[in-house]
Parts: sequence; C-alpha cells; structure tokens
Amino acid sequence: MEKEYKSSLLLVLLGIIKVAVLPVFLTMALAISIYGEGNIAAIAIVSVLFGLGVAAVIVLPLHNIKVTVTDEAVSFKRRGREYKRFTFSENDFTSHVDVHSWYFIPILTSRKLRVIPKDSDKYKDYTCHNFSQKTFEECMAYVDSRGFRQNLSKPVEDEQGEGFRQAVSALEAEPLVFTINKEAFINKYKNLFKILIITMGIITALLFFITFIIPAINGDSAALQNAGGMLIFLTVVAGILMSLPFILALRPLSKVRNTAPEKVTLYPDRVVFDEKIVHFKDIQQIKMTPPAYSKDSGTIRVLKVIDNSGITEYALGHYSDVTQISKKKPKIFEEYEDFYHALGNVSALWAEQNNEQSRFTPELW
Repeated sequence: MEKEYKSSLLLVLLGIIKVAVLPVFLTMALAISIYGEGNIAAIAIVSVLFGLGVAAVIVLPLHNIKVTVTDEAVSFKRRGREYKRFTFSENDFTSHVDVHSWYFIPILTSRKLRVIPKDSDKYKDYTCHNFSQKTFEECMAYVDSRGFRQNLSKPVEDEQGEGFRQAVSALEAEPLVFTINKEAFINKYKNLFKILIITMGIITALLFFITFIIPAINGDSAALQNAGGMLIFLTVVAGILMSLPFILALRPLSKVRNTAPEKVTLYPDRVVFDEKIVHFKDIQQIKMTPPAYSKDSGTIRVLKVIDNSGITEYALGHYSDVTQISKKKPKIFEEYEDFYHALGNVSALWAEQNNEQSRFTPELW
C-alpha cells in the first residue's frame, strides 16, 4: 500500500514569513536611504510584498515536499518530481529530531528521516521540511511498520539455526530481559539541581562584587553599610532568575522517580515492566521514542502504553547514553536500541499471527 505525506501549508506560510523578515528590513532601509521618509507607508507596503515574494521563491521550491512510502521504498518529491529514493531492502530507517532549546524552552525543531545503508555504518539525514508533528509521527510509524515487515520476511538465524519466528516463540521459555540503571537515571537530574544551585551562587557573588566590592575599593563607605541587606536582596533576585529552570528541572526528576522501571522483560505476546504485565491483545498502542530521536541530547526516552483506561508512561533512559563520551559515567539503558527493535519486531509478528494491526509505533514530538 502506498501512502503520501505532505508539508503543512501553515508551516510553509510561516516559513515564508520568517525568511521574509531580512529582505523586508533590507529593502526598507535601502528605500528610505534613497527616497527618504516622506512616504513611509508606501515604502513599507512595497518592502513587505517584495520580501514575501523573495521568500516564497526560496521556500516553496525547496521546503514544500512530499514523502511517499510504499512496501518497497521511501521517496522524497518536490513539485511532483522524485529527487530521492531509498529501498527497504538496502536501507534501515529511523527518525532524528533536533529540538534546540534555551533553559528547557524549545525554540526550533528540525524533523529528519535518517537513512542507514545496510552495508555501511554511515548514515545521512534528510529533513522533512515543514512537516507537522502529527504528519511526521504518522509518516515514521508507517516507515517503521514497513521496515519491521521487511525484517519478518527475512528470517534471522539464531545459534541453533532456527528462523526468526521460531526464535520469537522461544521467548516464552527464555524471554529477553533488559535492565535500566534507575539510580544513575535519578542522579542525573539531582546533579542538574546542584549545577543550578552553583549557578545561582555565582550570579549572587558577581552581583555583590559589582554592586558593593568595587565601590568599596573606590572609597564608597556607604556601600559597605548596606552590604548585608543587599546581599540578601541579591540572593533573592538570583533565586527568582533561576526559579524557572528549577521548576522545569523538577518535572523530569519526578517523572523518572515515578515511571522508570528497573527491568523490562519481553515475551512473544506481552512486555513486563518490573511486575506490571502488558499484553498486546489488551492494548490499543505502544508508542516508544526512537533511538536516534534527540532533543539537544536532553531527551528522556519514553514508552507509552495506550488502552481503554488511558495512557501509562514509562521512562526508559536518556539520549545522553548515545552522546556521552566519558566512560566513568554509568549508562542508563545501554541496550535501548536493541529493545526498541526487538519490541517492534515481536509486536509486528504477533500482529501477523493474530490478523491484527501492530501495536507498536514511534513516539515523536
């Protein structure tokens, strides 16, 4: 079955507006320098129209795309013409999203399809320009489902020479067990609070030095008389400045403490989080953060179980496991990628055997 996913018209228009800002201001500045400010309204209208025209010429041909997914391949198209095509037989696919943020506040999101040739360790990212979160999620879910189905059509040999289906059936007797270092997970966010407290202290010290120490050195005796009260005031100011990062950091710490399991066990028809059993037949969907899905290396990887009672969320490690260079720091969930693909393939096989839709899909922002 072929499915097609398009850039969001609203996001394309917003992209045109963002690109138009610079040419609009440059055109206005040039026009005012030549004609003066006598007819500023006309200059502004012409500059805006010119800037939007320039932006449209740039954005529409390049950033208005379609992604077509079939059982055989993924294709990128512009203006109805295919410019990239990748087959499932020759490539593996995952998603990669960069969310650039300032103090946990997202300011720019870039959603990409990561293509990994099966005969190489190298990969390349292709931006899904102006895809909405929903469109990108649906696209990646369908790409993943096609990829998992390709895996099912090619049995993977285990040590006994049995095929992939026999290997999955054997999980009933010997399930796959994955462990998560929950203590290291929690400590990661405790250390963040320590950094914030140290930062608050540094800000207070700098403000105190600039406000009182320097004037006192220059002979201002009145500065020292008020030093005690103002030190308290500056500490309060620094605390207020750091309050938003504190609040934003508290949420993921609470999330990890309450939702991170220490062990995940995978069977042919169910997955167990510590002692909590989740049967595929009893749920509507399992959504899981793809291994390459990043948020400034600050992404908490999650698995969401959706059923009639609502959504149950499990925190399964941190993207810093991928980017971390230091060998001294413990990994939180080193086998995350193995678990992601194992769960996807087992879910797809269960769905095939029971004439159901696979419960597994990527969890994307």
